[in-house]
Amino acid sequence: MNRAQQVEFCKICEHRKPDIKQGLICGLTNAKADFEVSCENFSKDYKAQVYYKQQKKGVREETRKETRKETILFIITIVAILSRITVKRVNSYNKNFFQKYKTEIVNKNKKKVNEKQIAELNKKLKQSEQSKQIPSTNSSAKKTVSLSDKITIKSVELAGVDNNNNVAYDFGKVIFSTKTNYIRVRMNFNSSLSGKKEFTVKLFGPDYNGYRLYNSITQKVKMNSNSVTFDNIGLPDKQKLPSGKYVVKILCEDEELKSEEFTIY
Repeated sequence: MNRAQQVEFCKICEHRKPDIKQGLICGLTNAKADFEVSCENFSKDYKAQVYYKQQKKGVREETRKETRKETILFIITIVAILSRITVKRVNSYNKNFFQKYKTEIVNKNKKKVNEKQIAELNKKLKQSEQSKQIPSTNSSAKKTVSLSDKITIKSVELAGVDNNNNVAYDFGKVIFSTKTNYIRVRMNFNSSLSGKKEFTVKLFGPDYNGYRLYNSITQKVKMNSNSVTFDNIGLPDKQKLPSGKYVVKILCEDEELKSEEFTIY
């Protein structure tokens, strides 16, 4: 039995213990699992079993969303490529047509070439060349402006909140797992924008192989407020947050503006 198969048992065992360096270990032996078929100390944690089933369901949903985004981007890219190819073919056709027309007139009137006709043809050829350059000029004029140039996050403060929505550990204080079911995030910022913008806060918590996404919330923020306290964020099953290393990421319109690391003891 390999490590991944052993961890599937350890994740739903009451004796499990997260370790930053080793991952998920046994709380009785303080070592990684070494059994081949079954563990004689295994004691099923039914709450953990339900939780990991919900977690796998959430991962599948996130994967479907990412696949949908990639499909849309792929379609947009294909449409853009086809549009550019079409424009090039039309411009090439126009240029070849006028050049052929000019050649036919010269051949038919070798001795009496009308200078006015030649000038008119040259003008049309020049206009054809200019129309070929128009699409690339317009597309290059559009430049994406990053939101980080418009929004500056000065600081991020965190507080621990219990299951009754009471602040157990206030902003700036040490947060302990014993009374913490949720994290409350306060963001202090400056912005040159007006109106409201939609922000997303993502909470990443400890897992046997590092970090994983615990939950995320989305909230609209007034740009002239300079400070905002987001709604509570925690595990989907509202259980107490385990001890370990955490990361809070703040995004605006899918652009990451701030990443903050902290520890729950």
